Amino acid sequence: MIGGMGSTTENRSLGQIASETIGTENGMLADTILRGQIAALEIDAAAFRLTMERVGDMAKLGQAHPAVSSLLEILRHRTEQAPDGTGDGRGRL
Repeated sequence: MIGGMGSTTENRSLGQIASETIGTENGMLADTILRGQIAALEIDAAAFRLTMERVGDMAKLGQAHPAVSSLLEILRHRTEQAPDGTGDGRGRL
């Protein structure tokens, strides 16, 4: 399975992996730009996970809001767009 490539049973956050790979200064990731990008990614991922959870709960109750499909389409486009607007698929949520 492609999604499982390189995975282990150990659950480490991206921040933990980056700290081990890049190193830390004063207990924080040494690369300040990367540290900010990782924090933003983790916040976006949590927001996306909670949004999908809510959409699923609403669907189970038969209360899906008509704007849900539009919201999901916007999220899809944001994930495909790069931070510089080029749309090369490496952007944030």
